[in-house]
Amino acid sequence: MTFNNIQVSNNSTVGAINIGQAHAIDAAITLIHEKIDPNLSTAIKQFTQAVIDSNEINAETRAELIEQISFLTSQIMMKPEEKKKSISRTRS
Repeated sequence: MTFNNIQVSNNSTVGAINIGQAHAIDAAITLIHEKIDPNLSTAIKQFTQAVIDSNEINAETRAELIEQISFLTSQIMMKPEEKKKSISRTRS
């Protein structure tokens, strides 16, 4: 599956990550490139692709990293007064 900026291999990561989050990250990368900073969008794109492609992390860690990237990219797009300080998470 290929978006505008990132690629998700059908063989390895589909099902291991939330495709909706991947799509949101991809859209944010485009907007960050156009409206904020092309260098920042390139860094996010490269990091996201490295997470998706990595053979060194398990599916749970990959999903958590994609969630974190999704949160960060959504926060970049928000007005300062609307931004959250962090993701709240309960670990079992």
